[in-house]
Amino acid sequence: MQKVDIIIKSWNAIEYTLLTIQSVKDNTEIPFRIVVIDDGSSDETIKRLQEVDNITLVMHGTNKGSAKAAITGFQNTDSELFVLMDSDIVVTKEWLSKLIIHMKDPNIAVVSPLRYGYYKYPNTDLSSRSVWEEIKNKHQDPRKALQLFLKGLSLENFGNELANFNRISDSIIECPPAFVSTSCVLLRRSLVKKAGGIMSPEFSSYGEDVDLCWRLGLIGSKILRSSKVYVHHFEHSSVIDNKIDSNFLMNTSNQILYYKWGSMILDLEPKLLKKYSQSKITMLFPFIKLFNEIRNKGYGKIF
Repeated sequence: MQKVDIIIKSWNAIEYTLLTIQSVKDNTEIPFRIVVIDDGSSDETIKRLQEVDNITLVMHGTNKGSAKAAITGFQNTDSELFVLMDSDIVVTKEWLSKLIIHMKDPNIAVVSPLRYGYYKYPNTDLSSRSVWEEIKNKHQDPRKALQLFLKGLSLENFGNELANFNRISDSIIECPPAFVSTSCVLLRRSLVKKAGGIMSPEFSSYGEDVDLCWRLGLIGSKILRSSKVYVHHFEHSSVIDNKIDSNFLMNTSNQILYYKWGSMILDLEPKLLKKYSQSKITMLFPFIKLFNEIRNKGYGKIF
């Protein structure tokens, strides 16, 4: 089969990037090619990336934002099925082949693996995100933090436990108004092209993945969340390393999303209320609440 291009967006935080690259190399058993898009890292980071074997390195030179890095990655790859990934992800054994199985349906444009979030941490009443945040804030070593979060289990076994405890199954995401994060996703190039491209250029960082999911949904493509593959996202490593004001960037992207999509998304709320409770809508479709806040107050913060 054609090699699957794996696009990794990098911006400093080199230890996480190297961990991600090694995780992909160690756990991917089908033909693949790693393409690292460096978005304006320091000379030291570039030097260390240039020393890594068996990757293609494309350098922006200056920081242009994660959306532009994704566009550069899309332009420098050609496989029909490709992966878009942040530089602070670790994957499980056979992760890619298990995600590709879902692509037998030609209408599926995106397959997203399972990750922590609002799901309950196994055998507790706590959200898995809150447990991870508490551990991450106490332990700066990413490997140590991950071991504690997994409770000594392998990534595969923890993912199975998370899915079983929360009764998670493979599901088609209702896009719009739902979306999946593109921190690690498998995509179909032809449908992404049909929807207008990998990312819209008006975005810099944050919000571009929401826009992509909604554009794909509008052309009738399917977005699937797999319960069979767990990946761990350390999250915001580049934001922290580069001392970025993430609140400013997020609020800016929220305003762009609102002006582009607000009317359409809010028009869906009455229909959704016939299927779900208000609390369920807030959990499943957070942009409903966000856009109502922006409409009423002029601002709103989703995360």
